[in-house]
Amino acid sequence: MRSLRTPELPIAEIPPFGNIDLGIPVHRLFLLGFRPGDAVDVEFSNGFAFRNIPLFSGFYGTGHLPCLYAADKFYPNAGIGCPVSGNPWTMAGVHTGDSAHIRLHRRRGYSILESRMRLPRMLAPDRTRSREQNANWRAVATGKIPFGVLYRSSSPIRIDSPAAATACELMQETGIRSVLNLSDKPALCQARRKDGNAHIEPYVHLCENGCVLPLHLGVDYQMQENARTLARGLLWLTEQPKPALIHCKLGLDRTGMVCVLLEMLAGASYADIEHDYRLSYLNLFGPPPDRTGSYPLCDLRLTELVDFLLSLAEADDGAPRADDGRRNAPGKPRQYPSSETLRRAARAYLAFGGLNEGQIAQIGRMLAIVSRTSEGSLQ
Repeated sequence: MRSLRTPELPIAEIPPFGNIDLGIPVHRLFLLGFRPGDAVDVEFSNGFAFRNIPLFSGFYGTGHLPCLYAADKFYPNAGIGCPVSGNPWTMAGVHTGDSAHIRLHRRRGYSILESRMRLPRMLAPDRTRSREQNANWRAVATGKIPFGVLYRSSSPIRIDSPAAATACELMQETGIRSVLNLSDKPALCQARRKDGNAHIEPYVHLCENGCVLPLHLGVDYQMQENARTLARGLLWLTEQPKPALIHCKLGLDRTGMVCVLLEMLAGASYADIEHDYRLSYLNLFGPPPDRTGSYPLCDLRLTELVDFLLSLAEADDGAPRADDGRRNAPGKPRQYPSSETLRRAARAYLAFGGLNEGQIAQIGRMLAIVSRTSEGSLQ
């Protein structure tokens, strides 16, 4: 039987994280006989190859494993991504003008993993849902974080964000006075102003007053460079007027990671952190088809994140944890790390990002202490 293989495909880099567009529409890839859950090899003209990697119908891989994504709800063409860690374009050492082909390595080699990664199409803004749901908007108020200090949402300014205008309206109604923009470059605010979208004027006004910090943060929370970028942003946020907004594009991955970190630092329980993390998936994708209350990908993402933070604390302590937040053995009751263990893990991550004890304490004070003026606004 002749092996399943595509013709040579033109490749292109997808900024900003170095994903590789393989130049073949998703529907054409499937017409050739490839299927979600297959294990594939992607071989490049320079001799490099990603071998035995999963082909997913979604955009998300797992851990440090590159994946071939066939997610037309995100991109029209199939491509190589490594959402949690790494830059595929750099890893492959390819350049503009190089090519690639896809070869089947093993049919359904990742079928179980594919079933865990699958997500439905994102929900379009809908009048039957609340504005907060459409914009993935809510207060961050777990642990010691008082209600009204921090908010999170999808992007209020990106034209490819499904509910940007709604997020901007909620910013104004909530009285947002500073913004930590995790996804965009510093020049984006002015560029968006030229788009002629009147709804972003309040956001641009905050930009002009120096109250918006665009971090252009990478998705890979395990890279120390990204940890340092985030640490710098959180220190900046401690000096800004409140309430503050934290957002990326969808308010899902980067915003989710940052809010988990801050909630852990503020002494939140694992159950409260898990509840807040799951809300983003419910807002963007609706209730899971199997009615379990969560998507497997959501729980996997949270577990990977918390495990990494806990591993930093464990390495810092030099001793194993008494309570383990990692996946438990089948048949055993699920155990969660204590709030104190989570707090130590958050502090370890901020130290990993280059902060000293005084700076970490400064962020902790921002989360725990808030004063009100006579007009009732947050400072």
